[in-house]
Amino acid sequence: GYLCCGLTPNRTLTYLDLSRNAIGDGGAASLADMLKVNLTLQTLDLHGNAGVTIEGASILHSVLIINDSLRILDLSGCPDVPAELLR
Repeated sequence: GYLCCGLTPNRTLTYLDLSRNAIGDGGAASLADMLKVNLTLQTLDLHGNAGVTIEGASILHSVLIINDSLRILDLSGCPDVPAELLR
């Protein structure tokens, strides 16, 4: 929600660590919406967010087609995310 609204116009932050923050699929969808516009962020660390399932991971990965600045999307430690979507 609010964090993503603040990050949408960001032009300086390149690394964001949101690991172990109880983010779920809804939060992943909000982050994906932000990543459609934010072309500055290079690393998004979401490891250890057990609420992110294959649904949220798939939404995030679909944005990588649009956003070519994000180089690292860490979803390790999200137990329902298959290995091919982890990094």
